[in-house]
Amino acid sequence: PGNPGVWGGGHPGIWVGGSEGTQGDPGVQTGLGTQVGLGTPASSPLPGEPWHPPAPLPPPPSPLQKSARYLQQELPVRIAHRIKGFRSLPFIIGCNPTILHVHELYIRAFQKLSEFPPIQAQGDEARYCALLRQLLEDHKDVVTLLAEGLRECRRHIQDERLLRPFLDKTLTSRLGMRMLAAHHLALHEDKAAVRAPVRERAAGAHQRARGGAVPLHPPAPRLRAARAAQERHEGDDGVPPRHALQRPRHRGDHRQQRH
Repeated sequence: PGNPGVWGGGHPGIWVGGSEGTQGDPGVQTGLGTQVGLGTPASSPLPGEPWHPPAPLPPPPSPLQKSARYLQQELPVRIAHRIKGFRSLPFIIGCNPTILHVHELYIRAFQKLSEFPPIQAQGDEARYCALLRQLLEDHKDVVTLLAEGLRECRRHIQDERLLRPFLDKTLTSRLGMRMLAAHHLALHEDKAAVRAPVRERAAGAHQRARGGAVPLHPPAPRLRAARAAQERHEGDDGVPPRHALQRPRHRGDHRQQRH
């Protein structure tokens, strides 16, 4: 049968060996009946097998990437609801060329956002920001186009209360989507501004203040001329001459010295 085990001498309550009726790894059993195996861990490689280190964990996503991933999940859903709203319009209104143009704008936006690959790296987030800017530019005249299309279909509308829920949901959803996109773009621009060197940011601010181009490095001839002028006005030890540090005298000082 199995190994009955061996009682450790001088240690009452400690049992060394396999369990009775089995031929397993040796173990340690305390007086309370708890047995702890002393065998080789299951994760250890067998003799002769190559050891492969575990793959490194991917870095956690940055707050900017989390924001972009949220938009990637949220915007297509909101746009899909607006497409459903356009398709629920009366036929005579939905066939209006202006209304149909707005409808197609939402369809193209849904396709572009849905086909965008998952955002994994910083470059993906930058390309997603470029797509958001393009969509904001394409949809900037949606309110004007909707007003124009409904004005053209006004004679076919018998009850304006049928269009009020559509307009309220469309305008409210449009405002929310533009706020989400603009907020993410602002975060992206702030992050890019932080990464820019301090000297370039200072030069850019000075350039905007003056309205002209400001070179980051002055030309070499100007540097040589400035050094030569500094050497002429300084002493041999690099300290300006004494007369340059004296306070200019006034007429009253000359009269006081004469007396």
